[in-house]
Amino acid sequence: MEFASGYIYIPVAVNDTLLSKLSDTSKTPPPVPKRVPQPASTVFYDVAEGSDQYKYDNSLNVTALLTSESSNKYDTLSLDPASINHQDSEESSPLYETVGHTSPVYDAPESSGALYSLNVSQGGQLYSSLNDMNELSQSAAGNSNPRCLTYVNNSSFSTPPPVPPRTQRNPSYVDIVPDLPTDFPGGVVQPPANEAHKPPPLPQRTHLKHMLLKSNVNVALINAGKLADINNGNIYTGTPVSCQNCTAVLSGLNQVEANETSMWTCDFCETVTNMDYRCTTSKLCDDQIYIQNSYKDNTLDPKNSLVVFCVDISGSMSVTSEIPGSGNGTCVYMSRLQAVKAAISQSLHYLQQTDPSKRVALITFNNEVKIYGDGQIYPVTFQDYQLMDEDYLMSQGQQQPAPQCIAESLSVLEEEIFKLQEKGSTALGPAALLSIAMASKMPGSKVIICTDGKANSDLGNLENIEEDEVYQSSKAFYSSLAEYAVNHGVIVSVLTIEGTDCRLAELGQMADRTGGKVNIVDPKALSHAFQSILEDDVIATNVSLKFVLHKDMYFKYEDHRNPVLEKQIGNVIKDTELTFEFGIHESSLQEVSRKAQLPFQIQMNFTLPDGRTVCRILNQQKPITGNGTLVENSISVSVLQIHCSQLSARLTMEGRLEEAREEALAQIELIRQILGKTADNNQKAIYEDWVNSMSPIYQHLPSQQQTVTSSDHLYESSEHSNKHIRKHISDEVANVIFHLKNAKKKMFKKAKFSFI
Repeated sequence: MEFASGYIYIPVAVNDTLLSKLSDTSKTPPPVPKRVPQPASTVFYDVAEGSDQYKYDNSLNVTALLTSESSNKYDTLSLDPASINHQDSEESSPLYETVGHTSPVYDAPESSGALYSLNVSQGGQLYSSLNDMNELSQSAAGNSNPRCLTYVNNSSFSTPPPVPPRTQRNPSYVDIVPDLPTDFPGGVVQPPANEAHKPPPLPQRTHLKHMLLKSNVNVALINAGKLADINNGNIYTGTPVSCQNCTAVLSGLNQVEANETSMWTCDFCETVTNMDYRCTTSKLCDDQIYIQNSYKDNTLDPKNSLVVFCVDISGSMSVTSEIPGSGNGTCVYMSRLQAVKAAISQSLHYLQQTDPSKRVALITFNNEVKIYGDGQIYPVTFQDYQLMDEDYLMSQGQQQPAPQCIAESLSVLEEEIFKLQEKGSTALGPAALLSIAMASKMPGSKVIICTDGKANSDLGNLENIEEDEVYQSSKAFYSSLAEYAVNHGVIVSVLTIEGTDCRLAELGQMADRTGGKVNIVDPKALSHAFQSILEDDVIATNVSLKFVLHKDMYFKYEDHRNPVLEKQIGNVIKDTELTFEFGIHESSLQEVSRKAQLPFQIQMNFTLPDGRTVCRILNQQKPITGNGTLVENSISVSVLQIHCSQLSARLTMEGRLEEAREEALAQIELIRQILGKTADNNQKAIYEDWVNSMSPIYQHLPSQQQTVTSSDHLYESSEHSNKHIRKHISDEVANVIFHLKNAKKKMFKKAKFSFI
C-alpha cells in the first residue's frame, strides 16, 4: 500500500473566510505596525525619595497621593508598602481623569536640591515647602476626590531642571558587541563609540503559503500483484477476527484487553467486539496471510494454461501495406493477414523456447467460425443460424478437447496457419464467445483477438450502431462475455490494425475488465505486440478486494459515501496496480484533525494458479496534518500520475466528462508546481509526454459537443448524452483511454512516456 503523500491532508485549521484570505498570495501583506512604547504599570514605593505617604510612578515621573476609600471605583493603592491592593473596575476611574502627561517633573532628591511645590489640580495653588505639601496630603485624605500632586520648580516655571542620567542597566565590565556584518571577512569588530544601542527590528510578516491545496492528494495505490505473492508475508492459521460492525480484521494496530472475556476495540469504527475463542491473537502483525484452502490441484498447473489466437480472415485483411526491402532499395508489400500469420508463427516459436508446456489453439472467423484447435483435429465449422445461438456456441466451446502442448503441436499448427485465406464478412462476436468458452476450462488462460473491422454478424453487431436497440444489445453482449471471462480466470486482449475502425470502445471493455491489453498496432509491429501479451502471466484469479477506512472517511467518485469499498478485480498479473481516492466528511473535519494518525486496511481474497484460496490483510497508519506545504513536499508524483490517469479515463468511459476534465486539470497543475521546484529533467520530460497523452480527456472533451468532421478531431461528430458517450468515441481516443485506465508505474520510468 503506497500513498500519494506522506501525510493525510486535512485543511481544518481556520474558517472558510480566513482560508480564502490566506490562500490568496496575490495580495500584498499588511504593513507591520510601529512599536509604541507602553508605560510600565508597576507602581512601587520609594523609601529614599519621599515620605511614607507617597508612591512613585517611575514611568510617568509623577508623585500621586491617593485615598484608600473603598467607595471610590478606581485603582486603589494602599499607603502601606507591605500591602498593595490592586483592584480593576469596568467603569472609568477618576484617577485616569486627573493624572496628566503634560510635562515631565522631578522630585527633590533627583534634582539640583531646590525645593519643589505641589500643583494641585484644583485652582493651581502653589505651596512653597514640604510642610505645606504634608498639610495638603492630610486634608486630601478625607476627600473623596483624589488629586494629582505634581512637583514644579519653586523658582522658575518655564524650564525644568536637567534630566539626571539613568542608572546603567548593565555592569560596567559588560560590553554589548553588535553582530558581525555579512561582508566582514573575520576578526573582531568594535562597537561604535557613541552610538546608543537600539532594539532589533521587528521581523517582516510572511504569508502562509500553500495553506490550502487546490486538489485532493489523499490517494492510495494498491499493487495487487505484490499482494498475490504469498512468499513475502506472514502466514497464519485459523480464521481472522473481524469487527462485527465494519468488518475490519484484528491486527497489530488494535489493543486487546486481556481478561476472561477478551475484548478488542476496532480502530476504524471504535466498536468493542468479543474475541472468538477459536481465534488467536499471538504475534499479530500488520501483514497477515490466511490460506483458507491448502489443497493443491495439480491439474491446475499454470504451465498447462491455454493461449487461443482468435484471428480475423475477412476480406478486408487482404489490404496491403508497404514494408522496407532487404536493403537493395526495393519495396515489399504485405497484406494484413500475411503480417498476422508471420507474427503468430514467431509467437509459437517463442513459446516453444520459453514455455514448451503451454497449450495453443487457433480459431478463425469471417462469415463463418472455424476451430482448428492445436491443428491435429479436423476443423469444426459454425455458420448461418448457428452463429446466432449464444447458448449453443457456449456449450460447443466448452466441449472442445484440450490442445496438446506447443512442443508437440508446433509444426502442424504452423502449417494450418499459413494455409489461411482472406474472404467473407466479420463474425467477430461468435468467434470471441467460442474462444472464451474454450479457454474457460483452464483458469489463467489467454485469448488474443486480432481484427481489422467492425463485427457485422447478428450476434455482437457493431456496424449498425445508429439503431440504439442494436447498439445496446451488442454492448451488453460484450459486457457479459467480459464478466464470464473474469469469473473463469480468462484474460482477453484485443489488437486492431492501424488505420481501421473496429469500435474499440466496445471491444476493449473485454480486455479492460479481464486485465488484458488493448492496442492499435502497425502490421509490422504485430509480433512485438503478441510477445508483450504472452509475457504477462496470470498469478491470481477470482480476486476481490475490500478497502476499509476510518468511520469519518469515505471514497470519492464512488456510488456511495461509506468507509468500506468492495471491488471485484478478477485476474491479476504481476504489475496490476489500482488507485483509490478518499475524503473526510465535512461534519467530522474538526474531530479528525485532533487525531495523530488514521488507520487503513486492505483485505484481498484470491485463488492461486494451483487452486489454493488465500486471504491477505494489510494494515497501515498515516499521520495527519493541515500543513499544505508539508504535504506538497512529500508527494509522490508517480502515484498522482497513475491515479489521475486511471480515474480520469474511468470517469470518461462512464460519461462523467466534466468530472474527468476537472480531475485531470487539477492534478496536472499540482504536479507542474511540484516539478517546477526540482531539477530532474528526465522526470519533467516524462511529465510533458504524459500531459500530451492526457489531452483527449482534458482538452478535446469540451469540444466534443460541437459539430465537427472526424478528420479534424479525435471525436466523431454527433449529438450525444452522457449515457451514450462511448458510442461516439473513436478508436484512437478509446485506445488512449484504455491505456490510461491501466496506467502502471513502469510507464513512468522511461525517458519517454509510453503505453507499451
